Amino acid sequence: MKPKYRHELKYILSEDVARMLDLRLRTVMQRDRHSVSDDHSYFIRSLYFDTIDNDALAEKLDGVQFRKKYRLRFYNHNASLIKLECKHKHGQMTFKEAVTVNQSWVKQVLSDPYNILVTKNERLDDQFLIDYRLQAYRPSVIVDYYRQAYVFEPLDVRITLDYHVSSGVYNMDLFDPQSVSVPVFEKNQVVLEVKFNEVLPDFVWGVLQTVPALRMAISKFAYCRNVL
Repeated sequence: MKPKYRHELKYILSEDVARMLDLRLRTVMQRDRHSVSDDHSYFIRSLYFDTIDNDALAEKLDGVQFRKKYRLRFYNHNASLIKLECKHKHGQMTFKEAVTVNQSWVKQVLSDPYNILVTKNERLDDQFLIDYRLQAYRPSVIVDYYRQAYVFEPLDVRITLDYHVSSGVYNMDLFDPQSVSVPVFEKNQVVLEVKFNEVLPDFVWGVLQTVPALRMAISKFAYCRNVL
């Protein structure tokens, strides 16, 4: 099946502007299903992988048009549901593959990845293991943040505000609740991401234009790597 790439626009906001945008977005879009806290945010922890030569980081910094990176991710400190994801990037277009994996599989990947059986069912986890071995992947950084998310399902539009982006320091244990993290943005800056297919509805674009935002080619992965 041909990959379905989506537009992905990224911006930096001040926290005050992000709070204002949150109030306006909630009037025209629905909350994401993960939004369970009082402020409708949810916690995301991701463990990213890179080669021993740091190819994923170098490709991002060099602006390589076609690139990909793997990560493990779970939400709201709940490690009973873990996603292995591969994010493909082509300019400002993105495509994401994902498969659910269990905690025992993750622990084996982190401790002894070369003894996991690779099947021939062409699942993402099998491709990840093949790439892990052939390209010498390794855990590279943990990225933590809190997200507020909004969706407009008829056109598959998704907007997110990511607060308190932090980098794991020398600890690649995805399940360590005491893992120390370091903020990567100054003055509590917030990352705004706008994702859509062919068209961004006028009413959504109109809301976004009501707040000051600086568009940037932001990578939380790269920012968090650079503080180590």
